[in-house]
Amino acid sequence: MPVTVYLRDLDDDVYQRLEQLARKAGLSVEALLKARIEQLANRPVAERLARAHDPIA
Repeated sequence: MPVTVYLRDLDDDVYQRLEQLARKAGLSVEALLKARIEQLANRPVAERLARAHDPIA
């Protein structure tokens, strides 16, 4: 099931840069962020970092 993620307190200059990147890629900012988050989540290092910060693991 899809989940909605909210990002708060993002500086205006950062959002403007995201808009520029998205425009160059022919995407919306939301689509750009979704694609990048999916890439991040699928990187092997993401799993190692999660385990490193999990006190139960």
